[in-house]
Amino acid sequence: MDPLLNGSYVHYGMGLPTSAYATGTVSTKSATYNSNSSDHSADPSSSSSPGAAPNMNILLTIRLLMQGKEVGSIIGKRGDQIKRIREDSGAKINISDGSCPERIVTITGSLATINKAFAMISNKFEEVS
Repeated sequence: MDPLLNGSYVHYGMGLPTSAYATGTVSTKSATYNSNSSDHSADPSSSSSPGAAPNMNILLTIRLLMQGKEVGSIIGKRGDQIKRIREDSGAKINISDGSCPERIVTITGSLATINKAFAMISNKFEEVS
């Protein structure tokens, strides 16, 4: 685990990226929740009533650590693939520069947009393998 990424190591299989770091920082207007801590009392999605709807204004960020050659398949020629993933999912996606053998793909958005972006990226890897 890389302490600079402040996340926990997650391993994905089936032709997906060989490793990923998922950060657990969640922000809302009223509270900040960090999944790396053991105190979940500030979790904005938890409430005293079990039937209450979760706060949907939560902004999540996940970081995927990928090999440079893997990133090329999600960027596509002239960036066409990553542009389509950004537009279709609605998530903000940033890819670190190519000066290192491993690159960081940062996906930011709501749970639904991150889920859609991650699914689209995963499907790209399944197509390649």
